Amino acid sequence: VLIPQCFETLVDFCTGPCQENQALLGKRRILYRFINFFMDFHYDSKMFFTSIQLLLALIENNLHGEVVELMFEELDFKKLMLKIVEIYKKFIKRFKKEITHEKYLTPQQEDMVDAAFSAFVFISNLKMFHPNHPKLAFFDMELTR
Repeated sequence: VLIPQCFETLVDFCTGPCQENQALLGKRRILYRFINFFMDFHYDSKMFFTSIQLLLALIENNLHGEVVELMFEELDFKKLMLKIVEIYKKFIKRFKKEITHEKYLTPQQEDMVDAAFSAFVFISNLKMFHPNHPKLAFFDMELTR
């Protein structure tokens, strides 16, 4: 419970944007290593969602520069994209009829869908400003499947 609350606080500190806080947190390699580590766990949708919200907050109004370069160095974008695809197959594709007929997913499933969508937005934003970055090449391959 404590770690998601800490991440939510970090999101609040960086949103606005607050460029000083974004630069301070965004230059911490350990933050990205923790996010990579956390993507291996499948049971905590809230933590995954909060991690993605933090990444979005860190690039808010700053898609160039040191923070983004450090993200490219430290984040496992392939793992992130595979997580998005996994969530799509498990929750969206599988429950498409339920979702479109206003039969709702469980709160945890909704969190996972929201997290996958936010992760997709995060990668899409980076791809828009860094279209030829090799770490994002996997993104194109997964979209064409």
